[in-house]
Amino acid sequence: MHEKGVLYKEMAVIYTKHKTVENMVRYFSQKKVPINVKKRVNILYENEVIQLTNILEYLEGEYTRMHSNEDMLFEILHYNFLGLSALDIASISLFCNRKSENDITDKKMYPKWREVISDSEKLRQAGVRNIDSVLRVSGIIEDWIKAIANVTIQTLIEKILTEGNMLQTLLKDPDKSWKLLMVNTYFDFIKEEASKVKLFSLKQANSLIKLMKDSNIELPVYRIISNENGINFMTAYGSKGLEFEHVFMIRCTKKMWEGKAGQNDNYTLPPNLGEAVSIGNDEEDDRRLFYVAMTRAKEYLYISYPGAENSEKKTEPSKMIAEIKKSDVDILKVSLPEEDILAYKAELMKYKVGVPKLIDDEWVDNILKDYKVSATSLNKYLKCKLTFYFENILGVPKGRSASMGFGSAIHYALEHFFRDIEAAVPRSLGSFSKLSDFFIKGMDKYNSHFTTKEYENYSTHGNNILKEYYEEYSSTWLVPKKYEIEQEIKFTEYQGVPISGKLDRINFFDDHSVTVTDYKTGRYDSSKLKPPAGGDDDLGGDYWRQMVFYKLLLDGDKSHNWVMNKGIMEFLEKDKASGKYKNKEYAIAPFEIEIVGKQLVETYEGIKNHIFTPGCEDEKCQWCNFVMRNMPLKNIVSTGSDDEDTIQEFVVSVSEI
Repeated sequence: MHEKGVLYKEMAVIYTKHKTVENMVRYFSQKKVPINVKKRVNILYENEVIQLTNILEYLEGEYTRMHSNEDMLFEILHYNFLGLSALDIASISLFCNRKSENDITDKKMYPKWREVISDSEKLRQAGVRNIDSVLRVSGIIEDWIKAIANVTIQTLIEKILTEGNMLQTLLKDPDKSWKLLMVNTYFDFIKEEASKVKLFSLKQANSLIKLMKDSNIELPVYRIISNENGINFMTAYGSKGLEFEHVFMIRCTKKMWEGKAGQNDNYTLPPNLGEAVSIGNDEEDDRRLFYVAMTRAKEYLYISYPGAENSEKKTEPSKMIAEIKKSDVDILKVSLPEEDILAYKAELMKYKVGVPKLIDDEWVDNILKDYKVSATSLNKYLKCKLTFYFENILGVPKGRSASMGFGSAIHYALEHFFRDIEAAVPRSLGSFSKLSDFFIKGMDKYNSHFTTKEYENYSTHGNNILKEYYEEYSSTWLVPKKYEIEQEIKFTEYQGVPISGKLDRINFFDDHSVTVTDYKTGRYDSSKLKPPAGGDDDLGGDYWRQMVFYKLLLDGDKSHNWVMNKGIMEFLEKDKASGKYKNKEYAIAPFEIEIVGKQLVETYEGIKNHIFTPGCEDEKCQWCNFVMRNMPLKNIVSTGSDDEDTIQEFVVSVSEI
């Protein structure tokens, strides 16, 4: 269009949310096409502020309870301003994942990260190459922890910015003006909050930021990329009063353009108040907003919507399209050549791809020397190879969460309750109070996962769901003639692949049938329970694959002659929608064994060949985001990543309006 004489400044792209055009803005910026955009940014989710708040959260945790935030330290050590080698950090992770040779107890005594990075001898044992750099960073972190009791929150942040080399690094960045603006905005916010109270502690600052994130409260800054002769990118609201020769209204779907007029997506009104406000106004507001966007065009208007999302689920166009469409105007289906799509994706990959720095092949081989695939590791590798690498190869410590502790406590209660059934003479069913007692013992066992309030809430919740579960199913618990509880199969093989696993409960019946029960404390999720429906990208649900894996385990276990007739995914909480229990039973068919068997063999080959990339690129994936933030690659071309949307749109072209 520009080549035909249309000025860039006479073109406008109009949408409802800035996120819609992030990739387009990146693409045009990298191609040196002038653009004009003013974007509201929530800096709490920008990299530099995330790094700063992560450090503060880590320091608070270590000050309160030593070694409580080891999972955070792994990422923090990767921050580029600290100047450490990713390979040295990987070496430390491997060292800290080894059980102490001097440990003669049943407890797993692993070296602690904070102790290791401050000990030159342990760093040498870990194979760290630049020991002095690690010791330097350790000393800085220890000084920050000590400073918590001696300086204000503002001074602590200043120390992090200066002593940690963060400020100097930002000043050398090509985008230093923007990054310094974000850090200063955050710093000014903390100073303002501190001025409101007599004493504003690190704990209060961290709690405030967490509350803002949980409540979707922004700390906004407007980022302006301004070129008055460039293509204009703007929201429908921001376009009021402006006119352009060519206007492109994009992503005109029901999801994006309807119910957005109030821009109150982050807040939910009480039902009675919502009804009182107005039932019919939202639809009219949507129409007015759509009309505003349309009437920005002086001559040419282009309205488009994607035919499908990445999930291949068809999108529903906004009803306003049908309302404005004239009988003599056709909806044109537009498809771009494959090479153009690949070139677009490749250009975006230059901007955003990060590459993990993997440890040496010999080290990986040593780690995998006696490696056995479990159901969990199989699911993890299939979902995200990067996650598998960091958690299963490097053994990066994982933070304890209340939900994990709750699940472990529930499993503990059921394990000991059913063991008690087997141990009773004569064999008999215990009371609910016994099950409840076991649950409380489980909560105490895993109490480090909870805050005081979380412990109280989860204790009450757990007793409630176990009581309902007991009342629903306890009458059937003496039907099986025998149980095997937490049955561990340490080693067997499937087509040469070593596998292992632990089964929650195996049920044996008088008719010689054998079933396997697996407990689930989360909500019922049908997508995790389904076998593949077809298509190369459909691998089947994690829970379905887990149950097929258990079949492979029992079939391969030569120490017992057990034939699994059925698997049961037993959800311990009632479905919220129906108020009833929803469980899933599987009679594993040969074709399902063939599918999972193939996935297992290919996964094992991938692990043995050290194939730990690419990641899943899910925007919520911890380790994909970690690599993006801390291991950036400025120039890489890859066509293996899907764009946010299918680059194929249905276009309504209304000319000469």
